[in-house]
Amino acid sequence: MRKWRVGTVSMGILLIATGLLLLISELKGLDGAKMILRWWPVILIILGIEILVYLKVAKFSGEEQPKLKFDGLSIFLTIFIILVSSGVYAVSSFLNSGFSSGVLNEFGLFENETVVNQKYDISATGVDKLKISNSQGKILVESTDGDKILIDAVITIRNNDEKDAEKLAQSLVEISEGETLAVNTRGAAVLKGNNHYQVSVDYAVKVPKELTYEINNSFGEITVRDLNGNVNVRGEFGKIEVARLTGDAVIRNSFGETVASDIAGRVEIINQSGEISYSSSQEAQQDIILRAEMGTINLKLPDSQQGTFKADTELGDISLEGFASSLAVDTGNTGQQLEGTISKDSPVITLHANQGSIHLQGS
Repeated sequence: MRKWRVGTVSMGILLIATGLLLLISELKGLDGAKMILRWWPVILIILGIEILVYLKVAKFSGEEQPKLKFDGLSIFLTIFIILVSSGVYAVSSFLNSGFSSGVLNEFGLFENETVVNQKYDISATGVDKLKISNSQGKILVESTDGDKILIDAVITIRNNDEKDAEKLAQSLVEISEGETLAVNTRGAAVLKGNNHYQVSVDYAVKVPKELTYEINNSFGEITVRDLNGNVNVRGEFGKIEVARLTGDAVIRNSFGETVASDIAGRVEIINQSGEISYSSSQEAQQDIILRAEMGTINLKLPDSQQGTFKADTELGDISLEGFASSLAVDTGNTGQQLEGTISKDSPVITLHANQGSIHLQGS
């Protein structure tokens, strides 16, 4: 009686499929390791199809009780090769990512630190908006006198080849002039596929006039102070400080402390993970919205502050001092809530802490 070996054909098909999948992932810029791990159950499907086909062929050949012998070595090699391929691809993807440079630096794999300072003087005439986008480094934006926007970019590159690092520094900062003055760090485009550097750019920008501001930073602190105009700030990892603005402020932070003070316009601060602190030496005339998903909210306003106050926390307490002591806190099954009015309905001050406490006090 003939024995039918199962697994050899499956190994051949799967090796071809794995190679094609990795090749397509490389050409299309996809995550090959993730695709392989997502589609690994196909191994079982192909192996099952091979078993059914062999049984059908055996019965067609006249064998009533065909015996199957699993090619254990082929099956083992198939799984092993696929896992190794996905592992190699995952390591390659990691080395090509921006995060890898930080890990390499921690292990002391960069011999040099190259620092390049670039300064730009740009006429403020005709500029209505300033947009800054940075991938790693600090951002400082503040007011100045005169009629020019001053930009000071300090580029720090940890590297193993100083000549290449100096050449790279010349292409990192991109400035586009017009009604919107855009300052952009071209790290993602320039460093793609290159794990030989760790790059950070610190910006110090001084503005002489009223503008609209849009500031984005992935890794690093953001400081904005003494500006005329509306400000929109977004940070991913790092502390954000905003102080003394004449316009509105919208601040969003993912991971890091957010501190703001003395904003004349409407205030909206949303923090995913980190403490929020806001204080004002003058009565707030516009609405204030503070939302923290994981972190404490501290709000300090003058004792003469009026308006409608709404606060709630799901996992935390609400504490009141000064003018806020007249407000009543209700304790429910899922945290504490507060809603009350002092003297008049506006402005509306809304505080929400999902996992954290709320401290409201007068000064």
